[in-house]
Amino acid sequence: MNARDEEKETALHWAALLGHLPTVQLLVEHGATVTVRNRRGETPVNVAELAGYMDVTGFLREAEREEELRARERPAAAAAVHPP
Repeated sequence: MNARDEEKETALHWAALLGHLPTVQLLVEHGATVTVRNRRGETPVNVAELAGYMDVTGFLREAEREEELRARERPAAAAAVHPP
């Protein structure tokens, strides 16, 4: 799902660059990492925004927020299961 090409771009980068919202949604729903950066340091949301695809940009921004929330919740959940 998160395989990269020689420029370190993922399928999500390419779908965002082409503005293909259904593919972007499918990739995210199946676990594509939204915050991954290519060789130039761009995330898929950066690529979509630069290409002018605001529908894809909006979807990916929301997906980024959700990914960040899940990342913050993991350490708290682990601490609850394994208290010090």
